[in-house]
Amino acid sequence: MKAPSVGLQRFIDTRLRSSAAVIALVPSSNILDAVAVPERFPCIIIRQDQPTYIFDTIESTLHIWSKVSGFAEVRKIATAIGETLETSPWPVDGSGPSNLTITGRLFLPRNDGAYSQGVLSVEATLQAREPRAVSSVRASE
Repeated sequence: MKAPSVGLQRFIDTRLRSSAAVIALVPSSNILDAVAVPERFPCIIIRQDQPTYIFDTIESTLHIWSKVSGFAEVRKIATAIGETLETSPWPVDGSGPSNLTITGRLFLPRNDGAYSQGVLSVEATLQAREPRAVSSVRASE
């Protein structure tokens, strides 16, 4: 199966930016794509899509960063992300991700507790584009 024309990363980005619950915790300008080291806090970094060992699935990783000591803020953001992504409608027509699931959550202290980080693993099923109906034309004899 070919990769979707619009990847999981883009769908996640769109859903997070349109979620009032997420934007209340993380400004839209702090939702970033594949940045190695964050400069603004709190922030969400959406990593590139990765195919999985299962033929029709793709995964992405979201990194949540905060300068608030402890994990309260990153857990709150992770909850808002999970609720947004797992309850948002996903496309059913054409190719693209569907059936999104948060498959893992990890919370880590960084730099002697100066930062906290949350990592969410997200997996979605790829949906193939439906083939167009081909009309057959019968040649005249």
